[in-house]
Amino acid sequence: MNVLVVGAGMYGTGRGTTAFGTILPALLQMSRAGVVGKIVIVGTRPENVVHVDQASARINQILGTSLTVEYRVIQGSLLETIAGLAIDCAIVSVPDDQHYSVAHPLMQAGIHCLI
Repeated sequence: MNVLVVGAGMYGTGRGTTAFGTILPALLQMSRAGVVGKIVIVGTRPENVVHVDQASARINQILGTSLTVEYRVIQGSLLETIAGLAIDCAIVSVPDDQHYSVAHPLMQAGIHCLI
């Protein structure tokens, strides 16, 4: 299963904390079980690529996994940013007031969402 994570903040990657958040560790654990084959995180800040790379490398080391996590900065619309990716489902981890504006186009595109 290929998973899109929208949002690279505290819940997704632990940004701004000393932890790893909850989403990225869970997905990497699921990759170890063979459930997750690809993780793509999208966000609005180009500087998040460093944090995503560091967090995923550290979690991979702890879990003994080696899944590469791709980070993309949203360019244009969210759907334009993920065009061409084979995404099976999405986890929307953005501020509460943005849930609908992020999830609605994903669901219209046939992507199952966990919000």
